[in-house]
Amino acid sequence: MNEIFVQPYTTLESLTDLCWRLFECAGIDGDKNEYYEYYSSLPYLAYQNRLMLKKLPADTEKALKVLDEAVMIAKDTGSPKFISYCDDIDFPIASYLKSKGMEEFFCQAGMTYFTGNKVSGCKQDVIEIGHDRLEEWCYVCDEAFGKKDEISIYETLLADEKCKFFACESEGNIVSTGMYCIDDNNTNMGIHSIGTLADHRGNSYASAIVVRIIMEAEKLKIPMLTLQASPLGEPVYAQLGFKKLTMIHSFA
Repeated sequence: MNEIFVQPYTTLESLTDLCWRLFECAGIDGDKNEYYEYYSSLPYLAYQNRLMLKKLPADTEKALKVLDEAVMIAKDTGSPKFISYCDDIDFPIASYLKSKGMEEFFCQAGMTYFTGNKVSGCKQDVIEIGHDRLEEWCYVCDEAFGKKDEISIYETLLADEKCKFFACESEGNIVSTGMYCIDDNNTNMGIHSIGTLADHRGNSYASAIVVRIIMEAEKLKIPMLTLQASPLGEPVYAQLGFKKLTMIHSFA
C-alpha cells in the first residue's frame, strides 16, 4: 500500500542531522527505522529528548501499532520525553496521543529559506565563537531557553567543521546565541539555538545572527536553510524571508 510521507528536509530533519552528528561523535547509537528515530537520553543534552515520527503506514491498524510503539518508548524510563511530528502526516495523531494520556507541550513552525535572495543587513554586530568563549555562550543559551546542557557536548560540535557558533554582545557580554549544522550532503544548513536573554530582546540580535548564518550559507553555496521556530521567533524569521511549511507538534 502507499505510505504517507512528510515533506522532505524541511521540518525535523535538520534536528535529526544534529542529533546523529552528536551521537556519532560520542560513540553512542540511536535507534531508527522507516517510521521514526529516537535517541537514548543523555543527562547533559536537551536536543535528543524526543522521538521524531517521520511517517505512518497508510493502513490504519498498522499506523496505530507504530504509534503504540512510540508511546511505549516515550514513557519508558531513560527514553525520549517527547514525541515530535509534523502536521504533514495525514492521520489524527494528536487525538490518539491524548487518548494515551499524553498532551502537547509545545508547537513550532517548520520553516525554510532558499539562498540566492537578497537579505538586508542588521544593525548589530555578530561574532563567531571559539573555545575561549564557549562556556559563556552555553550559559546564555541555557538561560534563554530555560534548559541546562553540559559544555562538553558543544565542544564536540565546535570541533566539527560543519558546525559554527555565533553571538551578539552588549557591553562586552554575550546576550544572544545561534549556531548552524550542515548536513552530510551539503544541501541543507540547519539553524539551531537562536536565543536572546529576556532583558535584551527586541534589539534585533537574533535577526543579526540569522542574517550572518544566511550569508555563511551563500558563501558555502548551501541551497537551503531550515529551522524550527517558536511563536516568539516565527515573525522574526518570516520578516527575513523564511517560509512556514508545516507545524511541528511535541507531545509528552
